[in-house]
Amino acid sequence: MVGVTTVFSSVVVSVLRYHIPFRFRLIAYMLIVVTAVISVEQLLRAWFPDMARTLGPYVGLIVTNCVVMGRLEAFAVSHRPLEAFCDAIGVSLGYMTVLLGIAGIRELLGNGTLWGLSVMPDFYISCRVFNSPPGAFMVFAVLLYIVNWLRASTRRDS
Repeated sequence: MVGVTTVFSSVVVSVLRYHIPFRFRLIAYMLIVVTAVISVEQLLRAWFPDMARTLGPYVGLIVTNCVVMGRLEAFAVSHRPLEAFCDAIGVSLGYMTVLLGIAGIRELLGNGTLWGLSVMPDFYISCRVFNSPPGAFMVFAVLLYIVNWLRASTRRDS
């Protein structure tokens, strides 16, 4: 699994290397690795379910390791320990907030509930795609679009 994701990620980064702005290279690399890992995981679930169950807990570690390593290179390597500590706390809280926001939106749209409580009207038809990994990517993409749109609109107003 690691070999396939490494090969895929290396080829994609090599193809895109001149199109990724320098300041976004780490996040782009992480997104490429995450996409490769999740794709391989889904293929394993489809074709080799026993192997997927065995590897299940370790797949998330690859993604988590990628996020942590990116943050270490981006900040901790060039700052003092107290600054790195405060940055890590802030990034962790931000990451947690984003994950909880995505999870809340997915639960609301996918099940019509929030924290297990039914909050949508009786006529609401659940959109089950939001309960799957592609649903998470769709929510993330929409949230990213909204953030970029808000940034662009505040720049125009200034």
